[in-house]
Amino acid sequence: MQKAASSSYSPPQWKYDVFLSFRGKDTRNNFTSHLYSNLEQRGIDVYMDDSGLERGKTIEPALWQAIEDSRFSIVVFSRDYASSSWCLDELVKIVQCMKEMGHTVLPVFYDVDPSEVADQTGDYKKAFIEHKEKHSGNLDKWPIYLVGMYGTGICGMGGMGKTTVARVMYDRIRWQFHGSCFLANVREVFAEKDGLCRLQEQLLLEISMELPTARDSSRRIDLIKRRLRLKKVLLILDDVDDEEQLQMLAAEHGSFGPGSRIIITSRNKHVLDSHGVTRIYEAEKLNDKDALMLFSWKAFKRDQPAEDLSELSKQVVGYANGLPLALEVIEKY
Repeated sequence: MQKAASSSYSPPQWKYDVFLSFRGKDTRNNFTSHLYSNLEQRGIDVYMDDSGLERGKTIEPALWQAIEDSRFSIVVFSRDYASSSWCLDELVKIVQCMKEMGHTVLPVFYDVDPSEVADQTGDYKKAFIEHKEKHSGNLDKWPIYLVGMYGTGICGMGGMGKTTVARVMYDRIRWQFHGSCFLANVREVFAEKDGLCRLQEQLLLEISMELPTARDSSRRIDLIKRRLRLKKVLLILDDVDDEEQLQMLAAEHGSFGPGSRIIITSRNKHVLDSHGVTRIYEAEKLNDKDALMLFSWKAFKRDQPAEDLSELSKQVVGYANGLPLALEVIEKY
């Protein structure tokens, strides 16, 4: 269980500037060694493991500590990076530090296309097939950490406050990302003429400050992925009811850079399940006590109604049946 942050918290004192994560047999004696030398020459303190990977050996605690003690990690994705369980476990630790400690991750793609890494195709697909039998316990988390992006779903019937929760989350954490975008009423806008184009334009404009030049929606989504696949992005997709909407708005692993987060609200849990969203929170109705308090705040600016309005307020709350939106609508009349 994580402990609450102390009010006297101070930023960590970094022991290293950069931690290098790489596949030794691919890049140790060429790209990575040159990168290490150039960084050191510029006064950048780099941790580079020189021990090599022994088959079957687990990562030493000192290596975990080196990751925690580094301000940045440079991950060199090469052809055989994913074939090493050592590298993948290392990557899991790096992304955990990114989320929990403010660690910054810089991906480098050496002799491999970023889409192959993100989509687990080619050599990366082959590597995960080979891992399937040997490392079934880690297999589920490795691909997620490989692209460094994860999604959260909020589902429930209309009027439950899903959009409000998503908006609050967006406002609180958006500063942690390189770019952010809140796409509201996706279901409604998607059904309109040119609705998809408007949503795609908003997505690219708000995050990268540019408009897509392609007119075809499929080409637009390819452009969005190319522009944003290395950016740490926060994307909110509000009121989604079809998986196609998620696909056409880049809500897939590999569309954005490490540390990106997608939050999706939907009335249909099946849409979230079929898209592979593993963190799903179901919005619940308010109980009578909380519903009465919400109505009272909206109607009377106090946590409880006056005594002479108590019974009437309870009747109104009963009509709303625990739906926050219904309480707000009733309060206005």
